[in-house]
Amino acid sequence: MRNKGLFALMIGAAMLVLWGTGRSSGQENQPECTITVEPGQSLQEVIDQAPEGAVICLPEGSWEEGELLIEKSLRLQGSGGSTTLLKSSIAIRSGAKVAISDMSMTQGFPAIDVREQAQLELTRVRLTHSSGGVEAGESASVSVVESELSNNEYGLSLWGQAKASIHYSQIVRNILGGIYANSVELIITHSIISENGPQAEGLKAMGSSQVIIEDCVFSANGLQALHIGDDSNVLVRNTRFENNASRYEPPWLTEDGISIAGSAHVVLENVVVTGSGQNGLEIEGQAQVVIRKSQVTSNELSGVVIHEKAEAKLEEVRVSDNRSVGINSAGRLTLMHSWVANNDPDGVSAAKALLIENIFEGHPRCDVTTYQGFILGWGNHFADIKEEPQCGVDHKRLSRQLPPQPHSQPYIRVPEDVSSLQAALDLVQDNGVIEVGPGVYNETLEIFELGVALHGVGAQTQLNSEGLDGPTITIFSTSPKEVRLQGWSIGPGEGVLVGGNVRVAFLESRVFQHGTGLSITGDASVEIRDTVIERNTSYYGGGLAIQDVGRLMIWDSKIVRNSNGLITRCAYGRLCAPAIAILNTEIQNNAENGLHISGGGAVIDIRHSSIQKNDGNGLYLEGGVQLTLIESTVSDNSGDGIYVFRQGPQLNLLGNKIYNNVSCGILVFVGAEGQFNGGQNEIHNNGRRDLCLEGWGRQPASAPDLSFLIAYPTLRPSLIEVCPQGCAFASIAEAVAAVDQGGTVRVQAGSYSERIVIGKSVTLIGEGPDRVIVTAPIFVMREEPIQVTIEGLTIRNSPRVGLQLGGKGQISLRQLKVLDSTGVGVSIGGSAQVQLDEVTISGSWADGVMVAGQAIVEVRRSTIEGNGFPKAIIDWSCYDPIETCNGISVTEDAQLTIGDSVIRGNMDWGVAALKKRCGYKEDNFTGRVLFTGKNIIRDNNKSGNHKGQGNPGKHPWRWFWIPSGQVCLP
Repeated sequence: MRNKGLFALMIGAAMLVLWGTGRSSGQENQPECTITVEPGQSLQEVIDQAPEGAVICLPEGSWEEGELLIEKSLRLQGSGGSTTLLKSSIAIRSGAKVAISDMSMTQGFPAIDVREQAQLELTRVRLTHSSGGVEAGESASVSVVESELSNNEYGLSLWGQAKASIHYSQIVRNILGGIYANSVELIITHSIISENGPQAEGLKAMGSSQVIIEDCVFSANGLQALHIGDDSNVLVRNTRFENNASRYEPPWLTEDGISIAGSAHVVLENVVVTGSGQNGLEIEGQAQVVIRKSQVTSNELSGVVIHEKAEAKLEEVRVSDNRSVGINSAGRLTLMHSWVANNDPDGVSAAKALLIENIFEGHPRCDVTTYQGFILGWGNHFADIKEEPQCGVDHKRLSRQLPPQPHSQPYIRVPEDVSSLQAALDLVQDNGVIEVGPGVYNETLEIFELGVALHGVGAQTQLNSEGLDGPTITIFSTSPKEVRLQGWSIGPGEGVLVGGNVRVAFLESRVFQHGTGLSITGDASVEIRDTVIERNTSYYGGGLAIQDVGRLMIWDSKIVRNSNGLITRCAYGRLCAPAIAILNTEIQNNAENGLHISGGGAVIDIRHSSIQKNDGNGLYLEGGVQLTLIESTVSDNSGDGIYVFRQGPQLNLLGNKIYNNVSCGILVFVGAEGQFNGGQNEIHNNGRRDLCLEGWGRQPASAPDLSFLIAYPTLRPSLIEVCPQGCAFASIAEAVAAVDQGGTVRVQAGSYSERIVIGKSVTLIGEGPDRVIVTAPIFVMREEPIQVTIEGLTIRNSPRVGLQLGGKGQISLRQLKVLDSTGVGVSIGGSAQVQLDEVTISGSWADGVMVAGQAIVEVRRSTIEGNGFPKAIIDWSCYDPIETCNGISVTEDAQLTIGDSVIRGNMDWGVAALKKRCGYKEDNFTGRVLFTGKNIIRDNNKSGNHKGQGNPGKHPWRWFWIPSGQVCLP
């Protein structure tokens, strides 16, 4: 424990001055005794008979009496702390004014109890080993001067509008706490509060307490030196907090030096906080703290921790040599004229911070760091600028100097008047205009407490922060401001971050190649019009991310080729109720969901828009979301059109088209029934079902009936021709969706790059596999009985799978080629019945054919060859024995018949069941494999993984002279 001996010596010396001589210097001015208590005399009788204002003297000796009741004003005066000992508890009532001086007291419960507006003055009193120390409530007043309260349960317990002052005293080694204050007024000066505990605070101030602390030492208390909460107001000056909450092992039993919570307001001025068991200061709740001219050093974790809704302002503060981050802030931080040094690993890690003219040095990782946070400021000095992606901050921007007359010009041209955009922002006055000419501007920008219009000239005006740290643009204001960006190309970089009480408009612009294109927090409001947001790739972000209670309006725009198109990021336990309006906008080709909305309270209104071809769901809705979707298209998404999960959303769907989604048109999980309104929606040709109700198990009758949402069209063509030009349809997927149940789609020669979902009985016929090329997967997965025929085309270079077949369909594949799929060539599952006739499957990166579930499959007159690619092409390798790349793999309860076919040159087995004997980790095949006619299975096992294993199982290739690795079955 750091310097514990020094503080013990200080306390001991002070006690010697007060008690060692038997009398202190103050005894020379004692009033004359009115009554002197004689040995054997009852002190209570003396008190009862004494006149108002009497001075009752207790000479040398020990005085023991149960409980004394004092209801009149008087003085109890001893002969000195080491000579007069009172073993009694004292209750002071009825507005009495009582002074007690020059004695020791012990054994009371509590030692002194002051209520009913009574007043107590303790002078040169040593109060020890009592159950309660001094307790005061009911508007009582207590003054403690040159006294010691030690080894009690509480040293001093104050409540009920009591008032107390403590001067030149020691509150030490009390078991449950030094001082407890709840809704009181308290002044402490020139005192030592030390070694209270072990599981106790030096001072705990709660309720609406008003506290002033000056020229004190708080040291070696078991828990926090100060714990301040509720609506307390506290001022601390010229005080040292050392080695508090640092007594215990393991470290998680320790606490912070100072803890501030609730809605407390605290000012710390010229204080030292050092040697704390965890953080120097922890600020929680909605507390507001100001720290001036102070030192926060050498604490076991961070110097200062600020939680999300709390605020702290540090001015002329040294934060150094803490064993974790110097200042770790999820709340709002203002740091001015301070020195932050030698913390490990970072100086400041913050979500919202204003940094002005500070010095940073000696940090192993980052002087300042953030993750998608608002780090603003100027005039800072960094001894070693670390522009690393892990820091997330443009240190050079934070180092800049403001001009002599900042924010003084109404109109600025770039580059004519100044060459830098940030320099223009530092010069322009509130609500001014900056005209920016063509060019590429390599910098990051902060727009802080400023309304401004930034006008570019479209694609020729590019803000490129690639290679720089921190957001490309940070916009923040605590007061209402309006920012307008028109005619900009923003990217590559780290995106635009908007927060606080600000309204931002992006007009006729492009935001591209960021982690998250645009992040909106707080109650900021953003309007996007005639703007493209594309190729933003953060997994937890994407094109746009919004949280808290922000507002977002998108008109006539495109949100395309991002990870997620739009996502709400809702942290646990915080309000997340953004309002989003989308009109005439395309949300397409995003790698995850078109919209990912989670967290209760979001309100979304989408009209006349398209949510299409996203690789996840069109809309993912979780929690109490309110969605209005009117006359929009939700189609061709890889998952569900609309996925509804948990906590009863409210959906109003009117006049929409929801089709061609790979899984369900609308999927609703149990527990997410919510309220569904609307109608006249064309919901059809989705992969599994148009309406999916999941999780009701054995109680399907309790599932909601959503059929009223669907308006079934009465007239559809039975035959549709498709061609690249000149036909009514240029899209196979659109033709399949439009054709009547049981109809035919004929495809003329051409190349078609589109995902095709077949959710109805239909015949799809191409002009021939050499003339019709489809470069995306085809899905037939309907969980209702349908009959599908696909023939006369080639599926080439399809991502992940060439054909995905499942559900309950009867599917016929004829004269097809499935070439070079980047996963499995043909994947079959569910209880589908599938026939492959004259089908070639070649060049798949994994298996040529995978048969699973309860599928029944017949392969006739087909060729399955050359499937499985080596490590040089993909991350995993068919040469790895753990991976298998077979011609045909069969698992679960599937039934497979192979007749008159060729299976050759595949990387692993020609045909294999999922059995341990075939190299798998488990046995998972209980189905059947039959061979009919004349089959050729040879030259497989290109990887060599199955050398020497033979061809296990009962089949024609089991003989020892046949090379290993051809067939492996039960």
